[in-house]
Formats: sequence, structure tokens, C-alpha cells
Amino acid sequence: MPRSKKSRKIGSIGVAKSPDYKPVAKIQKKKPGKGRPSGSRHNVESKQQSGSSGRSLSSDPRHGSKKSIPLIKEAVKTTRYATPKQELSALENDARLINLLDKQDSGQTLSFEQNQYVQSKLDRHAVLCSLLGIHNDQEEESNTDDPLASLEAISMKEFLDSSDKL
Repeated sequence: MPRSKKSRKIGSIGVAKSPDYKPVAKIQKKKPGKGRPSGSRHNVESKQQSGSSGRSLSSDPRHGSKKSIPLIKEAVKTTRYATPKQELSALENDARLINLLDKQDSGQTLSFEQNQYVQSKLDRHAVLCSLLGIHNDQEEESNTDDPLASLEAISMKEFLDSSDKL
């Protein structure tokens, strides 16, 4: 028995076509497009511009907000006071500062932002007090002429020596 290689080719299946047969090409219909064609916003302008110069914002085919975007950051609006005395009274009545100082006095730790706020307000308070001639009460007490503060410390040897003489 002779050996033959297996092949994948198969014989013809079905009826053979006649040599005169030519397949008819299908007539393809153009599918309707989705959306506007590319560059349509520029083309629309040129059509409308022929009647009138310029374009109106209402007929602009672009989508999105028409609100202008500021390119430079605006300065933070600070409240201005007529006199330093008014600013000092507003600073002393600042609720946020009072709450933060109470937290700090009770031993709670403040965040960096809170600590920075307290320091800036206390520095401003010191500047306003110096402008108005107001002095801190604690500094006045320490600077007063205390008769006992001028005395030098007495050593025990001097005390014992003086008691022996009596």
C-alpha cells in the first residue's frame, strides 16, 4: 500500500458555477453621518458672515461657558479700620482668636495654620498697643520698684552669725 500525504484541500462542493457568471456589485448607500462634519464651525461662520460682519454669541456653535477666566489672582480683600483703636477692639472681640487662645491655655496642641493665625493676630495686637501707648499689665508689675526685689539674697551663715551675737 503506497503511502500518501494527507492534504487539507477538499474537492469542490456543490454545483460548479458557469464561466459566464459575474457577481453583481452591491450598490452601497452612504450612511447618514453622526454630528457635524469636521471643521463645520469654521464653515458655518463663513456662510453666516457673508450677510453680516462679526458673529453673535448666541449663534456660536461651540459649547461651554462664555464666562471670562481671570488670569491674575485678585488680592484678598482685607477689612480696613478707620482708627487703630477700632482695629484693636475688633481684634480683642475676634471669636476665632478667643477660642484658639482658650485651647492653647488648656494645653491642647494647635495645627500649624491655627498657630500661625494666633501668632499673626498677637503680633498685630502688640503693634496696635504700642501705637496707642497701652502697656501690658504683667510687664508693669515686674518693672515696678519692689523694695524686696532690690535686696540681695541673705546667706544662712550671716543669719546664724547674727543670732549667735544676740
